[in-house]
Amino acid sequence: MNQINFGHKLAEIRRAKGLTQSELAEKCNVSYRTIQRIEIGKVTPRGYTIKALSAVLDYNLLKMFSDDSLKNYNTDSQKFITVQQIIKQIIDLFNLKTNTMKKLSILTLISGLVLLGLTFSNKSIAQENSEITNFLTIKSNENISQKEAVKIIENINNKIGYHNKPIELLVTYAKKSNYNFDTYVHLAKLISSFGYSTEPVMDIAKIVFISHKECDLFNDIASLIFLNDGNDYKTYVELAKLAGSAKNENDLSNVRKDIKKYQAQAKFKTLDEAFKNQ
Repeated sequence: MNQINFGHKLAEIRRAKGLTQSELAEKCNVSYRTIQRIEIGKVTPRGYTIKALSAVLDYNLLKMFSDDSLKNYNTDSQKFITVQQIIKQIIDLFNLKTNTMKKLSILTLISGLVLLGLTFSNKSIAQENSEITNFLTIKSNENISQKEAVKIIENINNKIGYHNKPIELLVTYAKKSNYNFDTYVHLAKLISSFGYSTEPVMDIAKIVFISHKECDLFNDIASLIFLNDGNDYKTYVELAKLAGSAKNENDLSNVRKDIKKYQAQAKFKTLDEAFKNQ
């Protein structure tokens, strides 16, 4: 099982257990960001992390990895042992006084290790930069038609390798709605550009769908999730509910005031800044 499929399965099991990403992270003694990155397939968890996840979720996650994955994991362990052996030889080097050939052999090993480390480092950086695409650059259009919105969302779905089911649901919402087509596009852009907080975005998408009325506040409310790095997302989902159930202009005015307040308190001032710092 590859990283992305493993992440999707982990998220599925976590939700079945009624846990949020934050709660799972706390129980496993890992960071919230670690759980986020595992679930979007951005990283492969280490052995001890998999064991901790398995214990908390009462599910053997190790069996989900293919033989090839386990072989790679074992190979990584062997590499670590080899590095330890080289370090030991480096220490011994300082105790050598006469064996010149052994000194040269050890120095050759050190040089090879440095080159190998640089190679893996560059490869990891390249993979890190290529995994998430910034779809926020797609131009927003409040007057977008249903057909145009569906086409944009479907194009986004074809270009990413994760969160496909939520985006497919956004396509369904757009096809069955009479309003807020630009909001469905905006939510698809958020989900595809950020590797976390998909669940609250989809909670807002459902609110938009069942509201059955045009509202220009949902985009700004959903954006707050990422302007604040995924924190306090429940507050923003509740704010979306208020916008969806607003009965008059006074109710909407109160929601606008809250949006401005949360924007002023947010960690990032723009979505582009949030994307670059995720």
